[in-house]
Amino acid sequence: MAGGGCTEAASTGDAGYCFRRRRTTPAAPIPNPKEVTTGSSRTLNITLSADAAQFVQSKVSSGEYASETAAIQEGIEALRHEADVLKCFESEIVRRHDALMADPS
Repeated sequence: MAGGGCTEAASTGDAGYCFRRRRTTPAAPIPNPKEVTTGSSRTLNITLSADAAQFVQSKVSSGEYASETAAIQEGIEALRHEADVLKCFESEIVRRHDALMADPS
C-alpha cells in the first residue's frame, strides 16, 4: 500500500495495525549531539516553554529517559508515527470510498 509507512496488514483492512507499530519501551539512550563525531547528528538550539522544559526534565529525573536529548528524540519519533498513522487512515478512507463508489450496493 502506498500509504507512507503503512504495511500490507493495513491494506487488508486492519486499520488498527497502524497503532500497534508504536514502540512501547523507552528509547535507548542517545549520545549527546555535541559528542557525536560521525555526521549523523546535528546540534540544534531550541527554546521550550517553561511547561515543556519542566515536562522533559521530569521524564529525565524519573529515569524514563537518560537525557533531555533522548526525551526530545522520542517526542519527534511520536510525531513521525502520528504522521504515518494519519497517512495510513487517509489511504484506507480513500480506498473504501473508491470501493463504495465502484459498487454502491
